[in-house]
Amino acid sequence: METNKKSISIINDEIDLGLLLSITRQNVLAIVILFTFFAFVAFLYLRFTPPVYQSIATVQLGADTRTNALLNAPNIHNQGIHQEIEYLRSPVSIKNSLSKLPLDISYMIKGEVLSSEQYQSSPYTVHYKILNQAIYNQSIKLNFLDNYRVYVEYVLADRVVGIESSMLDSIKTEDVEFQILVNNYERILQNQNEDQNEFYFIFNSEQHNLNKYLGKLQVEVLNEYAKTINVKVKDHNSIKARDMVNQIAKDFIDGDRERKRKSANSVLDFIDDQLARIYDQLYESENNIQIFKRLHKIDEEALKKTIETKAWLFTYKKGS
Repeated sequence: METNKKSISIINDEIDLGLLLSITRQNVLAIVILFTFFAFVAFLYLRFTPPVYQSIATVQLGADTRTNALLNAPNIHNQGIHQEIEYLRSPVSIKNSLSKLPLDISYMIKGEVLSSEQYQSSPYTVHYKILNQAIYNQSIKLNFLDNYRVYVEYVLADRVVGIESSMLDSIKTEDVEFQILVNNYERILQNQNEDQNEFYFIFNSEQHNLNKYLGKLQVEVLNEYAKTINVKVKDHNSIKARDMVNQIAKDFIDGDRERKRKSANSVLDFIDDQLARIYDQLYESENNIQIFKRLHKIDEEALKKTIETKAWLFTYKKGS
C-alpha cells in the first residue's frame, strides 16, 4: 500500500484567518489583561511624570581675521568654532550666566502627587540672609495662617525647626534670617485652602545650580561653514528654560563683542608699535647722516648740486 503524503512548505506565506480567530478567542482574556496593563502603565507615566520643555537659541559666530592677517597667523574656522563651543560649555561661562538669573531661590508648590516650580510667578517673595551654609538646598515649608501670620518649618540635621511669625517681621533662626513679602494673597488662598497644595521654597547654592544645569545644557554645531551653533536647555519650567538659553546666548554675544574689541585694540597697538619703531629707525638714520657729513666736512649745497648734475647726466645718457 502506498501512502500519499502531502508535502508541507516550511515557510507558509498564507494567513489562515479561521485559525487566527480561533487562537484569539482562546486567549482573549490574556490579551485584555495585557492591553489593560500597558494602558495603566502609560497612564501612570503621563500622570506622575512632569513635562520637559526645551528652548533653543541659534548663535552665529563672527569671524574677525584682522589680527590673524597682520600677524600672519593661520585662520582655521573649524578649530575656532569648536573652541567657542568649549567656552560655552565651560563651568565658568555657565556659572556667570546663571548668576544673572533669579535662581538663588526655588519657589515650589506641592500638589497631591507632583511638585512644580513657580519660577517668576510665585505669589510671594523671600528676602534672606544665610547664617548657616547647611541651610542651602533644604526644603522650607510655609503655611499661611492669615493675611499677616505664617508658619515656617524645616528639618536640618535631624533638627526640626518650626516658627510662627508675623509677615511684617523678619523671621530669624540660627540658620537663616528672612522676610516674606506677599504679592498675591488670593492666589495663596486658592492654592493652599481650595486646592490643598503646599508651599515651600529652597535656597540654592551656586555649586548646586551649576551641577544641576550643566547637565541640562547642550551646545552643538548647526553649520560649520556658516559658523552657527545651537544652544539648547531643557527644564520642567518652560519660562526658566527660555530665560536660561537667552541669558547664555546674550552673555556669549557680549563676550564675543568684547573679544573683538580687544582684538581691534591689539591690532591698533601693533600698528602703533611698528610706526614707533620705523620713526626711531628714521630718526637714527638721519642722525647718522648728519654725523657723517660733519666728520667728512661735506657741504650740503655742493652735495645737492653734485646730485642734480649726476641726475641730469643720467637722464641725458638715457635719452641719447
